[in-house]
Amino acid sequence: MRPQRKYYPVDNGFRNLAHGFDGSDQGAQLEGIVYMELRRRGYSVSIGMLPDGEIDFVARRGSEKMYIQVTLNMTDENTRARELAPLQKLNDAFSRMVLTLDHFGLGVTDEGITIRNVVDWLLK
Repeated sequence: MRPQRKYYPVDNGFRNLAHGFDGSDQGAQLEGIVYMELRRRGYSVSIGMLPDGEIDFVARRGSEKMYIQVTLNMTDENTRARELAPLQKLNDAFSRMVLTLDHFGLGVTDEGITIRNVVDWLLK
């Protein structure tokens, strides 16, 4: 995996100011929220690049490592397949998770990928 550079503001208000408060990319805002929460929980966070895909976050804390995808919703089957695909390609035993605003389709896939509501995860 090759790391990719992305920048996440400490406060989404700064991002909104820079983008004229258009609110068009709520997915990026949600990624920023998850990034900041991972940092608050003590993880070092990087972006994971596969030859044919991206993993939103690779979070490490000590010997713990987890892969996280973030999406607004997964109700559309194409979106679900797109978000799960990079995690399905991994062949190590570390935790894999998708965080979404959905309340439908939560649980664990046959491949062992956990799908959680991001609000529930934030309140954990």
